[in-house]
Amino acid sequence: VIQTRDVLAALLAGRVLDPRQHVRAAPIVHDQADALDVLQKLRESDVPMALVHDEYGHFEGIVTPADILEAITGVFRSDLEAGEEENAVKREDGSWLLAGYMQADEMAEVLGIDLPENRDYETVAGYVLSHL
Repeated sequence: VIQTRDVLAALLAGRVLDPRQHVRAAPIVHDQADALDVLQKLRESDVPMALVHDEYGHFEGIVTPADILEAITGVFRSDLEAGEEENAVKREDGSWLLAGYMQADEMAEVLGIDLPENRDYETVAGYVLSHL
């Protein structure tokens, strides 16, 4: 990972830019890692992100401290894009409107239900399909 502030500092100082001098290693975490363990790795890292790999070593994406905060607290209303709706909305009649892409664990927390540990779905849509 190369941080823009390092490149900018080098350019402002008039040094010749060699990107290799600015590369920092990002930690690698497993896609099933505990959020607190990932947070600890991020604290110890030179860069504020970690590379996420699955059990086969395939790259899945990145995770940042903001992602960990969202996983713990949920989405803040201020973080929603203009016109974007929340994942779960309780209706006047007491029913819930849930986004299909909402994480199943988030759904379980909102609805106060327990989900099996070993399951073949990750989202509300997957949950619904598994019960059809």
